[in-house]
Amino acid sequence: MQVQSVNVIAHPRQARIAYQHSNAPGTLTLDCPSPLESLLFLFEDCYWIKIYDLNATGASLNFGRYEVHLLDEDGPQAKMTCDRYTAE
Repeated sequence: MQVQSVNVIAHPRQARIAYQHSNAPGTLTLDCPSPLESLLFLFEDCYWIKIYDLNATGASLNFGRYEVHLLDEDGPQAKMTCDRYTAE
């Protein structure tokens, strides 16, 4: 995966990540990501993005929240939570 750009929008707070994977472009939009500092890892060697539904992992108070893990070839390097995500 190669990150092309990261745009952070103040209101409503969103992060839009444009990437290319296997010569196919894509966009991942995260609503209300926190902490924003985690996005800095995308400019290094980010190979994968994994998204976990926190409610499915037993955290019932986090219904509708997701945990986003940014990984390099060795494992997780940064993580954040978001309220919603869409992938195009």
